[in-house]
Amino acid sequence: KRMRIKTENAKPVGEVNPQQQELINYLTTCTEDELLEKLTSIPAWTFGEDGDVYYWAKVLNRFDLIFNNLGQFFEEDKQLDLPFLKKEFPRDLVLNILQFTKLILENSYNHSMYNSIEHLRRFLRIDDMDLVLADLALLAVLVKKKRTQINTDIIINSRLFHLSKSWGGKQDGLGLYPYCTENFDTSSKVAQGTTLHFEFYRVDKEEEKDSLLGEETRKNEEDMAIDDNKNNTTSSGSEKSGTTVIHIPHIDQYDESSLEMLRLLIKKYKIPTNYHFPLLIRIRLSKAFSSLPTLSH
Repeated sequence: KRMRIKTENAKPVGEVNPQQQELINYLTTCTEDELLEKLTSIPAWTFGEDGDVYYWAKVLNRFDLIFNNLGQFFEEDKQLDLPFLKKEFPRDLVLNILQFTKLILENSYNHSMYNSIEHLRRFLRIDDMDLVLADLALLAVLVKKKRTQINTDIIINSRLFHLSKSWGGKQDGLGLYPYCTENFDTSSKVAQGTTLHFEFYRVDKEEEKDSLLGEETRKNEEDMAIDDNKNNTTSSGSEKSGTTVIHIPHIDQYDESSLEMLRLLIKKYKIPTNYHFPLLIRIRLSKAFSSLPTLSH
């Protein structure tokens, strides 16, 4: 049986109060439908003084097991280096587990015992902003606590870096604050914000061998389109080594979802897997820029 949190050598701080123990007993024995119903009914911590992760280990281990069994709800996609959710994905359950785990860690000692980081890494790459935000909120609690593995986790820090990057910033005339207020308008800056501009460097296998011998990298330029009906997409670069530039004005007007658009671009430009996640973030930002509710979210 999968046990991510082991309590054999741990020392709890204080005793668990009866209110918390009652909830712990229920959450570890109820069905998943009952679990979702119960977690949905707990928007805030109302279970007395601070507890200890030691006492919540069985609950957190159950959550971890649920996360571990989510593989059946992800579609296999050899082209896309990102998790793609099936319609049957238990979104509400995962969302409420993340939110309640945050409450537990905010109100408990021994945070370093929490051991489901691998799943939090995965959720950062899901194309569902509610899940991403809940995941970020949980990570924020862990980052604030000492002796957690988040601070030295290279993968999570890399993904947080891409998530936190802006689409331009004040240096490009795109300060964030004006676009999150009621004075939001459809000015020329909106057209700028809804333009997807992404650059990446590709190394051709043959030229990679040549470069090891000191030969210069060749660069080519050509205009490309996503398809015949979307001829306003331009690109600089080819499948040879060099910089490829993807430039798509008004991406918010495309019917495709962020993931669908990403798939089109990957197929068109043969984008290496290490660029899939940062490109998804850029697409998501550009598609949201013309909508005040989405942008504020």
